[in-house]
Amino acid sequence: MSEINEKVKIGEVTNKRVITAAELAYLCYFAVMLGAKAVGLYEGQMLYNICLVIGAALFACKIALTKHNIVEYLIIVLLMALGAVVYLQSGEKSLLIYFTMMLGIKGVSTDRLFKVGGAIWLTSFVTLYVLSVVGIIPEFSFSLLREGWPIILRHSLGYPHPNTLHASYFVLVAFLLYLTRNLSKKYIVAISVVLLLGNGYVFMYSVSRNGFLMVCIYLFLHLYLYLRSKRTKIEDFMLMALLPLGIIAIVGIPLLTTGDVFEWINTTLAGRYEYTRYYLTHEPLKLFGIESIAVPDSRFVIDSSYVYLIFRLGIVSFILMLVLMVAALYDAIKNDRKAEISLLISFYLYGVLELFLFNQSFKNLTFVFMGLFIFKKTARFDSKAISVLNLDKFKISLPFGKTEKTPIIPLNIWLCSAILLVLIGVITSLLYVAIVPYPSDIYLPRSEEKTSGDGIETYLTSEQVKELKKTGVMIRGYVDETTPVYRMQSSSVAKMERIRYTFSYGLWAGAIACLIFLFTWTAKSRLRHIKRNKTIGPDYKETVLIVHNYYRIPGGEDVVVANEKRMLEEHGHKVVTYFRNNDDVKEGGFWHKLALAFSTIFNIRTYRNICRIIEKEKVDIVHVHNTVAIISPAVYIAGINMDVPVVQTVHNMRFVCPNGVCYINDHVCENCIKYGLKASLVHNCYRNSKLQTMAMVMTMNLHRMIRTYSYLNFICLTDFNKEKLMTIKQINPDNVFIKPNFTRQEHSFVPYDKRKNQIVYAGRLEKKKGVDLLLQAWMKLGDKAPRLILCGSGELEGWCKEYIENNELTTVEMKGQVPNDEAKKIIGDSLAMIHPTQLYEGFPMTIAESYSMGTPIIASDIGNVGSLVDEGISGIKFKSNSVVSMAKAVETFMEKPIHLPEEYLTKYSEENNYLMLKTIYETVRKNGN
Repeated sequence: MSEINEKVKIGEVTNKRVITAAELAYLCYFAVMLGAKAVGLYEGQMLYNICLVIGAALFACKIALTKHNIVEYLIIVLLMALGAVVYLQSGEKSLLIYFTMMLGIKGVSTDRLFKVGGAIWLTSFVTLYVLSVVGIIPEFSFSLLREGWPIILRHSLGYPHPNTLHASYFVLVAFLLYLTRNLSKKYIVAISVVLLLGNGYVFMYSVSRNGFLMVCIYLFLHLYLYLRSKRTKIEDFMLMALLPLGIIAIVGIPLLTTGDVFEWINTTLAGRYEYTRYYLTHEPLKLFGIESIAVPDSRFVIDSSYVYLIFRLGIVSFILMLVLMVAALYDAIKNDRKAEISLLISFYLYGVLELFLFNQSFKNLTFVFMGLFIFKKTARFDSKAISVLNLDKFKISLPFGKTEKTPIIPLNIWLCSAILLVLIGVITSLLYVAIVPYPSDIYLPRSEEKTSGDGIETYLTSEQVKELKKTGVMIRGYVDETTPVYRMQSSSVAKMERIRYTFSYGLWAGAIACLIFLFTWTAKSRLRHIKRNKTIGPDYKETVLIVHNYYRIPGGEDVVVANEKRMLEEHGHKVVTYFRNNDDVKEGGFWHKLALAFSTIFNIRTYRNICRIIEKEKVDIVHVHNTVAIISPAVYIAGINMDVPVVQTVHNMRFVCPNGVCYINDHVCENCIKYGLKASLVHNCYRNSKLQTMAMVMTMNLHRMIRTYSYLNFICLTDFNKEKLMTIKQINPDNVFIKPNFTRQEHSFVPYDKRKNQIVYAGRLEKKKGVDLLLQAWMKLGDKAPRLILCGSGELEGWCKEYIENNELTTVEMKGQVPNDEAKKIIGDSLAMIHPTQLYEGFPMTIAESYSMGTPIIASDIGNVGSLVDEGISGIKFKSNSVVSMAKAVETFMEKPIHLPEEYLTKYSEENNYLMLKTIYETVRKNGN
C-alpha cells in the first residue's frame, strides 16, 4: 500500500477543503460526546442520556460508511463485545464509550478532529469560567485543609471540583499543543510559556498539586522533545519506561510494601496507598470488573485511573489497555511523532494520580492514537475493504479552510493585542490595589467554611454588609440576616482572595481591551476590503504605491524603480511614490547610531505615512523595492494591517543575508543560510560594523519571528533568486513570482558581420566583480585576445591602469564612467559582453540590455548571472574563480562566435514585462493579503 493511501486511511486526509460523509459523522459524534462532558453533563441526567443515544447513532453511521477489511470488522465486534460484557457485569459503560472513540477514527483527519475538539473545549472552558465568576452558574468552593498549608479557599470556577478544573485545563493544553505542533521551535517555546503562565493562574484557584505538576511535566516534556534534535536509544527506553513505572508505583508498591515503609509512603500520598490496597485486596479481582464493594468510610475512594481500570473494568480490560497504550507509545517514538509522544506520556502519567482516563469523562484523547495504531496495523492485510453503506461520492466542499498558511489576523496584530492585554492588566491590578482597601476579614457561607472549622458563626443585616464592604471586608455567599455567614479567624483566606482578585481584575480588564482592539481592527479591515473589492480584470488599472529607499551610491535598483514607474504610468495606472534616501541620514555619535539602528527595525514614521497614503489614495497594491535603512519593514506591517497586498521585488540576497550579497572576505558565503543570521556577527558583515550588523540581524529575526514574510508576495528576478528566498520556511511558494527586469531597445540592431572585433565589460571596477581576474585572463590570452573595452569606475580603477601599463595590454581600453546611452551603443557594437562576477548579483541591467541588442554573454557560472545565460545558446559560461577557464571561454567564443536567437531580442522587452507585472497584480489582489 502506498504511503499516501495509508495516510488517508489512518487519519491524514490530504484535501483540507473536502470532507466525506463518514468523517463528518465521526466529527459530529466527537462533538456531541465531548461537548456533553465539556458543559458538565453527567451520568443520570436526561440530556446526557440523549447525547449518548445521538453519539451511538453517529458512531454506527461512521462504521457503516467506512470501508473496513475483515480483520477490522472482527476487531470492532470483539472490542464492542468486551465493552458490553464489562457494562453488564460492572454497570460501567465508560469502556464502551472510549471504544467508540477508538474504533471510529479510521479515515478521519486528526488535525480536523483536534480543531473541532479544541474549539469546543476552549469555548466551554472560557464560558464556564466567565459564567461562574459573574454568578450566573454556581461556583463551588471550599476551605483547604492540608498539612503545612495555610487555610485558603479552593475554587472550581464552574466545574464540579477544583481537581476537575485543573484536569480540564490539562486537556485544553493537549488540544493546543497538538494543533501547534508544526510551528517553528520559537513559537512552540512561546506558546509553552503562555500555557505555563495559564497553569499558574488556574492553580491559584484550584490549588490542585497534581494538576499543576502534570501540566508542567507535559509542557517541559513537549519542549524537551522539540528542542532535542535527536534522541538516543537510552532516552527512548526511558520514555517507554515511564508508563510501567507509574503503574508499578500506584498498583504494585501498595501490595508489596508493609510496615513503616508503607505507612510513610501512605502518609506522604494522603492515604492513597491505603485506599488502593483496600480495593485491590478486599475482594478477588474479576475478569470483567466489579460494580462496587462496601467501604469503611467516605474517605475510601479510587483516585487512580489504573486502580479504577483493574478494579471496576476488570483484569481483561486492564491487560488489553496496557498492551494498546504501550504499542501506541512505541509506534509514536519509533516514528518520532513528538507531539503525540508528549501527549501520550502525559496522559498516561496523569492517570496514575487522577481518575479521568477510564471513567465517562471523555477526556482521554489517547484512545484516538490507539485507534490510529490499530488501523495502521490492520491496513497491511490484503483482504478487500467494504462498507455497509457506500456513499463515497458524497463529499462536502467546505466554505472555509483556506490552504494558505496565513491567518486572518496578522501576527503583529496578535502581538499588539498581547502587549495591550499585559499593559491594561498591570494598570488595572495596580489601580485595584491602590483603590480597594486591604481586607481585614472575610465572611464565608457554610458550604465554603465547613471543612476548615475556622469560622465564627455570624448573622449580618444587609446594612451591616454594605458598611463592612466599604471598609474592604470580603463577604461571599450572603443570603439574608437569618442565614449565618462565618467570619474566618485565619487571615490567610482573605489574603489569598485579595491576591486572586488583584490578578483576575487585571486579566479581565486586559482581556476586554484586547477583544475590543481585535474586534475594531477586524471590522475596519473587512470594511476597507469591501470598499476596495472592485472588479478584477484586464481592464482595471490598479493604483500602485511604489516604495523605495535609495542607497547613497546610485545602482541598478534605482533604474528598475524609475523604469517600472514610467511603464505603469504609460499603461494608465495611477502611481503614488514613497521614496527616502540614505543621504538624508546625518552622521552622529553612538546614541544617534543607536537610534538609527532601532528605526531600521521599525520606523514609526514610515508606518504612519504609508497608512495615510493607502487611505488617502485608495491604493490597491503596495510595491516595495528596498527598505534599507530608513524606510524599514514598517512598510510591510502598514500594508498588511491596512489589508492591501504587498509585493516585494527581490533585487538581491537581503532576505537571507544581512549584507545582501552573500559575499565576505573575497568569497561567496552562505553561512547565514546554513547556520542562521547570527553567523553574520562573526565578520560584522553589514558595513563592517558590529552595531549595524546586529541591527540588521535583529530586524530580520524579528520579522521572521512574527511571520511578516508569510504575508508578502515576492517578485524574484530569476529562479536562482527564488531558490535562495525559499530557504525562509514561512514563505508560501504560491506567493513567489518570477519576473525579470526589462529594458527599452533604443538602438537599432547591428548585424554580426558589421560589429567590431571587441568584447565589452560594463560595470563597477571592483574585486568582487572579477575585474582583476578579467585582466589576468586577457594577459593569458596574449595575441589571441580580442579588444577589451572597460566601461565603469571603482576602487580598482588605479590598479587596472597600472596592471595594463605594466603588462603592456595593448588590446585593453579603459573608457571610464560613460553615460548609459553610450554604454548601450558600445555593447551593441561588440561581439559579446563579458561578466566575470564573483558574487551572486541581483539582475544586472547590462545583461537585459545586451540581449535586447543581440549581444551574447560570456559569464561566470555563479548565481543569478550564471542562471541568465543558456550555455551555447545565449552565451558561454566559465568557472567563476578561474582565470584559465575564463580565458578558454573567450578563446572558444572567438573561434566559434554565438549569434543570439531572435527571441532574446524581445525576451526582456517592456511590453512582455508589463503583461507579467499586470498578471501578478491581478493574482495578488484576488488572493488578498
